[in-house]
Amino acid sequence: MKRFFSLFLTAALAGAGFVSCSDDPEDQPVVPTDVEKVSGIETNYVLGLHEYLEITPDIELSNENESISYEWSIDYETVSTERNLSFKCDELLNDVNCYFKASSSTGAKIAEFKLSVTSPYDKGLLLLSQTGDGAMLTFKRLDIMATPASPYAFKDNNPTLSLGKEALALCWKGEGLTNLGNSIKDQDTEIILSSGNPTKVYVLNTNDMKVKTEITYNGEGEFHPNYVIYPYGVQNSLWEGELYWLGGGREYIMAADRNFITSTMEEMPEGAQFADMACSLVDTDMTRVYYNTASQKMVYISGVLGMVTEGTKACNVEPMNLIPCDGIYRDEEGGDHRYEPMNVILVGKQGSSTKIYRFTPENLTTTEEVLTEQDATGNILPTSATTANPAKPILYYSKGGDIYRFNYDGNNFDTEPYTSLGDNFEVKQLVFNPYDVDTLYIAAEDTAETGEMKASLFIYDISDNSSAEKLFEDHKVGGTVRRLIYKGNGKENDERVTKSNSILSKFIR
Repeated sequence: MKRFFSLFLTAALAGAGFVSCSDDPEDQPVVPTDVEKVSGIETNYVLGLHEYLEITPDIELSNENESISYEWSIDYETVSTERNLSFKCDELLNDVNCYFKASSSTGAKIAEFKLSVTSPYDKGLLLLSQTGDGAMLTFKRLDIMATPASPYAFKDNNPTLSLGKEALALCWKGEGLTNLGNSIKDQDTEIILSSGNPTKVYVLNTNDMKVKTEITYNGEGEFHPNYVIYPYGVQNSLWEGELYWLGGGREYIMAADRNFITSTMEEMPEGAQFADMACSLVDTDMTRVYYNTASQKMVYISGVLGMVTEGTKACNVEPMNLIPCDGIYRDEEGGDHRYEPMNVILVGKQGSSTKIYRFTPENLTTTEEVLTEQDATGNILPTSATTANPAKPILYYSKGGDIYRFNYDGNNFDTEPYTSLGDNFEVKQLVFNPYDVDTLYIAAEDTAETGEMKASLFIYDISDNSSAEKLFEDHKVGGTVRRLIYKGNGKENDERVTKSNSILSKFIR
């Protein structure tokens, strides 16, 4: 009995010794991790096609004793198992169900949300630029100003197609609309895009940037699609939907059925060599305007009669820009609130000197009238970007990254910059939406950028005469700048009237 008790006591003491060793922290059992809370995820997200949904959730854990697993689900499909989400929205979605789940061995927390992916291409800016890999088309949507520009608007929507190495021409057909009271058809608002080496000419759908058709040149001689214009009056069937191309000194006419035709009505000046630029007016005759570099005179082409008139003023300059100006908004009944530019500005250079001419082709049966002839040397540089306010007598021009104004009614140049992008920028293009006199769109190049993606976009509110307010900027959005245009939805006229009425209503109160 004593021997049995002794053995029992020895075993008990040994057990007690074993238990006391378990006080070592390394031998303690691991306490499981609980996911206590997930936050930082909104209930609804609305993005544009090809934009990125980026979410960084806040996750509270009871401890960090074990790793956590993550799952992001969009429209019942797992799209990521990373903690943070970066999801490219490559298809249109309408309020689909989504969730984020953070899981541990003890359970999970789920945060649900909705996602809508809409077309961003209703209204925006299109930038055509060039890199070593070829031409690049960038889009910046304007309905959500904070949204970054997408340098891959063409590539994203046309993955099996390519542009040529050289960026050439770009236009939005909606700018030529004149019969705005009629319903707007898809073909009225197409985008035309050309590039060279090899020559590629595409018609893009206005709503998704997908190629509708590739244009094949079937006219006479070699085709140089360096500049394209869809002149005012097309919707009135004056030109039956014709597009006009300039390149190699000549004009090419493409009919609505995409076939190239030879004009039988128009007799161009003998030996004419047209610059790669043009504009269109809504004067008494809906005129398109070219510059003949051979005679250094303006050429006016009647939209109604098909008559060609060469001006009498020899400008003796190399043209920098042709700009429609002095516009009015036809607000009376039947005018559809449309924009009608009456005159044209020619900005030209000769060596280091520059000049500004303003012409009116009011009556094409008589001599043109020169409204303004101004030596701009020392103000406008041979490298300056220029544009005119759609309805105010103001010409905007750049010097490096600075933007100045010339009031051609008062014959006054700004002595100080109206606004400045910064010392490391070179402004390349200035453009307006013709129905908005208060917003200036700017394409510039960053001279400090060592890579090819040196294009930047800026948007300014210029409603204040003394200073401009920056609304947006984005960088590395393209290569060497070739062409910046405003692309709308064909309803800009109504939007302008709505804005004007809203301002008037506040003033009356």
